Amino acid sequence: MKKTLFWLLGAALCLTACDEKGQGGTTGGEGGDDKPETEVTATVTYDMQGGADITTVLDITASYTDADGKEVTVEVASLPWQAVITGAKVPFTADLKVELSPKESFEEKEQYQMGLNTSIGYKTSDGQFVSNNNVSHITISKDDITRYITERVLTKDYNKSVSITKK
Repeated sequence: MKKTLFWLLGAALCLTACDEKGQGGTTGGEGGDDKPETEVTATVTYDMQGGADITTVLDITASYTDADGKEVTVEVASLPWQAVITGAKVPFTADLKVELSPKESFEEKEQYQMGLNTSIGYKTSDGQFVSNNNVSHITISKDDITRYITERVLTKDYNKSVSITKK
C-alpha cells in the first residue's frame, strides 16, 4: 500500500512539473518564462534656444507631440523655450515643428543677437538618456538683419524628430 501511494504521489509530481511540451517549468508559455512585459515610459524635453533678439524680429510657433501622441501648438514669445512631457509610452515618436515668420516691423537697433537651435531630449524608465543642447549666437548689424533673416534663418530646417524605443 505504501508503495502504491508513493508511486501515485511521484506520478502527480511529475505531471505538475512539466509544461504542455513535456519540458520543465510552469505551464502556459515557451520555457516557462511568463513574466509580464514591463511598460516603459519616457519624459521628453522639447527645447529651443537662441540669441536674445530672435523673437524681436521673428514670430515663432512650435508644435510638439504630447504624451498621448497629439500635436500641441504654442506661440513662442521668448527664448529659451522648453516644453516637458511625462509618461509617454515607449515606443514613442517625439516631433518638434518650428514655423518662423518675419515680423512686419520691429525695433531698430545697431546690432542684433541672433542664432536659433532646437533639440529633443529624453529619459526613459528603462534607463536611456539623450540630451543635446547646442546654442549658436551671432551678432548681426542693422544693415544686414533683413538679408540674414531671409537667407540664413528662413532657409534652415529647425524641425526635429526622435524615435524612442525600448532597450
